[in-house]
Amino acid sequence: MQAIRASLWCIVVKGEMIGCVGLIPGAEGTKLAHNAAIFVYLARPYWGQGIGDHAVSFALSEAEGRFERIEALIVEENTRSLRLFEKHGFVREGLKRRAFRCGERYSNIVLMARVLDSPGTPDG
Repeated sequence: MQAIRASLWCIVVKGEMIGCVGLIPGAEGTKLAHNAAIFVYLARPYWGQGIGDHAVSFALSEAEGRFERIEALIVEENTRSLRLFEKHGFVREGLKRRAFRCGERYSNIVLMARVLDSPGTPDG
């Protein structure tokens, strides 16, 4: 994780790890180094309690001043996650058809992104 400057935070409730949130940066020294991918995982019993909202807020605060653009890939049927990222200013930029496979079932993945407010960064 250190070699690629990735950041991973565990979400712990009452001593139990219930999820994680992280940022995976674009390769250092490349034209994509100003980008990072965000991911959030939360165990199902904790859905709908606002924990994912706090996790995304935290990761975005950690990204400020470090990255200019944050991207998320979300399974199209996961409307809860789509709404969560939209709430945090992410916009839909594209659709990767049949990009996610679970068993014999394929789903589309929605590419969402947010351009962070920083000096010299166009609004996108």
